[in-house]
Amino acid sequence: MNENPFLGKPTAEELYRSLLDRMTVIGSFMEEPKKTSVHIVAGRGAFLGVHPRSDSLLLNIVLDHALTSDRFTKVDQVSKSRYHNELKVTVESDMSRTNGRTYARVFPDPVAAETKTSLEGFRPAGRRRGSTAA
Repeated sequence: MNENPFLGKPTAEELYRSLLDRMTVIGSFMEEPKKTSVHIVAGRGAFLGVHPRSDSLLLNIVLDHALTSDRFTKVDQVSKSRYHNELKVTVESDMSRTNGRTYARVFPDPVAAETKTSLEGFRPAGRRRGSTAA
């Protein structure tokens, strides 16, 4: 399957490229394209779901805590220590540090020196470890 979820959605694709530029400071991650979305994966699981819309991106940020802001359209606790925080991004400034500390943790600014060294307060949700055979 060679689907492109951004086909015919130039605004969403531009926002996605900006998002990827910001995320390079967190280290290595992989993009897992799906039919209608892209999962951003680091470590043992996806921490960000990107759902392109015609004029925006719908981001599902997976953390071990709920983000409290009126900008988040939906926050669901999906397990004891996993929350899905949904955010609609219509312009690049929606991912800007000027929108508050919450956004700086989720969308690091690639130009800012302090975010190149750490993501203080950014705690991706951990997956439960199953039993492993020796």
